[in-house]
Amino acid sequence: MLNVIFLLLFVSANCAQAQPALPPLNPQEFNAVIQEIEAMVKTKEDHADEFSVREATPERIERLYQMPELLQQQKIIRENGLIFAAHSPLLTFNQPSDVIDKMAAWFPKELADARTADARRSYDSIRQHIYLFGPYPSWPAEQTAFLMLWECMPENVWRHPQQNPFLLPPGQGSFMAIADTSSGQYEFSTCVHERSGLLSSWTQATVESYKQAALAMGNKAAPVLQRKFIDYLSEHRCQGTGPNDCVLLMKLWGSLSPADPDLAKMLQTLEQDVASSAPLPPVSPNIYPRHQPLLENVTRQAAFLMLKQASIANAPPAWSPQSLQDLLPQMGKLFQYDDDIGFYIGETPAEQSAMLAELERLYQQSDCSNVDRWIKFNLDPVYARFALKHLSDANPHCRIIPPWDWLKKGGSTAANDLRTEYLNLLGHQETGALHELLLANFTDDGKACFDKTTHPQPAWLASLCKTWISEPQNVPLNSTQAQPIRAVPLSVPPMNANQAHWYDAWLMQLVAGMDANTQQKMRAFSEELSRRQGLIGNAYGWQLPKLGVSVVELQLTINKPDETVAWPFEGWQTLPYQSSRLLLVFDGASFMVVGVPMRLSYESVVQITDSDADGHLEVWLVNDFRKCHGDDSDLQREWDCSAKTVEMGEIWGNALTYFSNSLKTQPRQTASNPPAWQALALPADQQPYTGREQPCNIRLLSNLLSSQLPINYGGNNDDRNDVIDMVCKQHPVHAEQAIVAWFYLLNEAANEAEDYKKGFAVAVINLQQNKIIRFYRDIIEEDAAMRIDAGSLKIDTARYKLADNVRAFAVRMDIGHSPSCAEGGESDYLTLFVEEKNTLKPVLKDYGMSSWQVVEGSNNCGYGEANYTTDTVTRVLSVADTTSHGWHDLEVIEYHQIDRITPTSDNDEVVKKYSSSLGKLRFDGKEYLPEMTGKAH
Repeated sequence: MLNVIFLLLFVSANCAQAQPALPPLNPQEFNAVIQEIEAMVKTKEDHADEFSVREATPERIERLYQMPELLQQQKIIRENGLIFAAHSPLLTFNQPSDVIDKMAAWFPKELADARTADARRSYDSIRQHIYLFGPYPSWPAEQTAFLMLWECMPENVWRHPQQNPFLLPPGQGSFMAIADTSSGQYEFSTCVHERSGLLSSWTQATVESYKQAALAMGNKAAPVLQRKFIDYLSEHRCQGTGPNDCVLLMKLWGSLSPADPDLAKMLQTLEQDVASSAPLPPVSPNIYPRHQPLLENVTRQAAFLMLKQASIANAPPAWSPQSLQDLLPQMGKLFQYDDDIGFYIGETPAEQSAMLAELERLYQQSDCSNVDRWIKFNLDPVYARFALKHLSDANPHCRIIPPWDWLKKGGSTAANDLRTEYLNLLGHQETGALHELLLANFTDDGKACFDKTTHPQPAWLASLCKTWISEPQNVPLNSTQAQPIRAVPLSVPPMNANQAHWYDAWLMQLVAGMDANTQQKMRAFSEELSRRQGLIGNAYGWQLPKLGVSVVELQLTINKPDETVAWPFEGWQTLPYQSSRLLLVFDGASFMVVGVPMRLSYESVVQITDSDADGHLEVWLVNDFRKCHGDDSDLQREWDCSAKTVEMGEIWGNALTYFSNSLKTQPRQTASNPPAWQALALPADQQPYTGREQPCNIRLLSNLLSSQLPINYGGNNDDRNDVIDMVCKQHPVHAEQAIVAWFYLLNEAANEAEDYKKGFAVAVINLQQNKIIRFYRDIIEEDAAMRIDAGSLKIDTARYKLADNVRAFAVRMDIGHSPSCAEGGESDYLTLFVEEKNTLKPVLKDYGMSSWQVVEGSNNCGYGEANYTTDTVTRVLSVADTTSHGWHDLEVIEYHQIDRITPTSDNDEVVKKYSSSLGKLRFDGKEYLPEMTGKAH
């Protein structure tokens, strides 16, 4: 059976060359040849070419390799036997498939094993299964070419000789992987000129001479290979597949001789055959996954086009002047199948010119996807030049992102000159957004100007920073100029993304009374907002009469972004689309729209100035103005959680960008007329509540407070926190001091029955000296009418001037609790403290400042129909002129609101409001006590 298989393989391997069958070796000849091959096995590889042949003559080797008995020999005998075939017709071929067919006849099992091995593992390459020796310097050209073609053939070809060689199996990521992938010789020509039977035994002394010998053998084999490829292609054109595929053969040919004019001619001759022999698949909405059927034709066509590109670059006289420009659209069509096809254009001036022209053609057609794909695989100089041309476009067709890293690095005269052209775009008022874009990217968001660790700065960067980015960009919050200014909340129509022009009328109110040009400008602004389905979440205004302007901030959400025409920093870079900020700056006659870049992430505008009087407003921004996060970042904040610094930007044209300390110009004209937007200001009772006590930076204060009250203030790994509620407020008299009040859990509670007891403490701290000046603590017992929770404390620093040099402050506790069936209750308990030496003395304790009661009817405990009247009382303390024991009396004024609740009313009906004096609280030398008289007002 083995003999039959061998005969079939041998006939297949030799039918193309029609070689006559030779007589087999007789036993004596057979044994003599095998013995001499065994002697070759023991010979070092670099001495094989010097082996003296006696029995294994080329004629006998040819006869041996036609005998079925060959396959009974060990693989190493068959491998070494081919060294003796160097001067026989055994290692000749007409077409590449002949080489594979012969190897399949001589090594059927080994080749089958290699084809089934894992292609992803380099140690499973063909040389692990079939290791041929040679070629050697004495070998003739064709026999050398035979072995070179076998050793350097793309792996996919010998693994799957019957299929399109460009169909990559899973695990094989590139086409040009040769037989021995571990060699690093991924280019066919490199392999041909480096393969040698000598190099496997090189030493330091012989390596250079062996490399020269390999190069000479490659130069000897290359013309033979080219001639074989030409002969086959001329006769069969694109009828072959596998190792005879016409694109594969031209690819190997192009690797050997890219400037060959005959190759250029063959490419032009076979271009139509290439397209018709492997048609491209239909275009799919989805990109074809790699390694899938149908994509091999795309890969094959891409390989052909890259061959054309190389030939045009290396043999330009063989091509028409328009050939390169015509090639680029052909390449671009393949992007619709595979985004990863890499066409690298731009190595030569001609390619750069053609690529710029193609990018311009695609840009004008708004074919932005192909613009992006070309950019992905092209040289930075080409795209930098293209981007420069379109950065200033008012209505760009595609989004343009220059190669900033390449421009910053420079490294060549051309790159430096191009960077200078970019920098010359700075400073134009009409392109403030471009001004910001250039500064942000050339300076790494400004950090490169102030980074003291990277010295010396390049001259171009030092000049840029000196001219356009001045210190400070961040300013201490206690700076006089950075003290917060009040923002006026504006009423905004409720959001409605489904109705076009929803904000037209509202926006036009901002320019009421202005001229027709300004009103038309606002209508255009509103149209753009509607086109982008923009929603205005909040709006705030600032009137700045000393600067002659007013500013309105719009906090937007853009639901239909436009990546090609970016509205000033609209925020399309992230998903979901994050809110954008726009500033409208009004000067009384018109307005301008100012975009806030994404790098300026902020919560509040705290100040607007023109400190250098250059006519460009500076805007001071802060993120989380008074907000602690409960982590180590709080250590970088103040005691009341306020940020220590604010970030400053300067308005330049239509963008908020980096501050530049410019020369003084004429002073601004002051403005006296109120801006039109003030008519949109929210009424005081509808404005967001901002009277909540200043928060406490517990992380910052915990060590200090622990010195007087050692409890767990949180922030530890055990996640424990004994603090229930804590509030802080600046001292009303001493700015360097702060008042802190807090509820806390009692760790010394003897048992669960005492859990109703909670601790209460008040401290006055010196912020500059970081020490507690005065301290007070107490225990409060909860019951059915009292609940202690977070958010129940408040520090009251009203003017409680009780006597000369005696000013008190109060702590209020909103801890009153009314059970579900209660018909009355009180809360807002006030304790009034005076400061004596290192203590806090309560002179009025737990005085209820609010109460309510049912005065008529009954609430029926929540059952049935409600029909009753309530009296809600709010009490206010005022310092009276009269005194007791040298301290002013405190008059208690009650403000009553009578409400009626009936089954037919949706809301409480206010029946009556009135106030009355509850009398006075008088100081008895130790504390204030009531003297109630009750007199209606």
